[in-house]
Amino acid sequence: MDLSSLNKKVKKKKARKRIGRGNASGWGCTAGRGTKGQKSRSGYSRRLGFEGGQMPLFRRLPKRGFNNSKFRTVFVPVNVEMLKRFDADTEIKIEDYKNAGIVKNYKDGIKILGGGEIDRPLTVTAHRFSKSARAKIEKAGGKCIELLPVEEKKDKKKEPEAKEPTKEEPKIEKVKVETKTDKKEVKKEDSKQEKVKKETKDDKKKEPKAEEVKVEPKPDKKEVKKIDSKQEKVIKETKGDKKKESKAKEVKKEPKEDKKQAEDKKDEPKKKEKKDDKKKKD
Repeated sequence: MDLSSLNKKVKKKKARKRIGRGNASGWGCTAGRGTKGQKSRSGYSRRLGFEGGQMPLFRRLPKRGFNNSKFRTVFVPVNVEMLKRFDADTEIKIEDYKNAGIVKNYKDGIKILGGGEIDRPLTVTAHRFSKSARAKIEKAGGKCIELLPVEEKKDKKKEPEAKEPTKEEPKIEKVKVETKTDKKEVKKEDSKQEKVKKETKDDKKKEPKAEEVKVEPKPDKKEVKKIDSKQEKVIKETKGDKKKESKAKEVKKEPKEDKKQAEDKKDEPKKKEKKDDKKKKD
């Protein structure tokens, strides 16, 4: 079915549905809103994903992975054909886009795209330029001033260059043939090496003798005994002195005891007399 096959009876535009014009139309009374409730009232609106107060689906699902939507840079696109509002040989600054009504908000910057064509030279300043837009502006005799130049991304892991396969040449082992003269020379060299080894061994034996440590001679046992006897004599003398001192102290104490005994002897006859008197009385 094509447009050419349509008849005049077929209407191109469908009439809109008129509601609330009586029950006979089938869309009267509640006018398709149902009875009561928040949805039937005028001015009702709800946000996207609202489920009547229960936990919505976008909150029930777990969050996984990383989303760069918060950190990405968003540029406002401006096509080249929109720059025709400016006169020729004018310098377009960032503020002029908003003043001319081309852009409402700058966001993270303005990017000039290659949509349409331009037929006048202009010096355009923007944060980024596409390749096609830069080519068209420069072709018309204008200039592009980029505020945020694109940084070349460095490859973290460089792919190893494919090496061409090289044919390995077969290795030929060279075998030496020893002659009689060679054998004699080898024997002479072996005899020289043996002599050198013997000399080194003799040197090693001599070295420790030269480096012998002098050991002090130990004292004879007789001398040690003499020293010990002298020490014992000194100790005995000191002990004898101590004993003499103790005896002298005892001697000094004795006269005190003698005085007491003498007094007791003097008092003995008096005590006897008293005892005899007591017996007589009894």
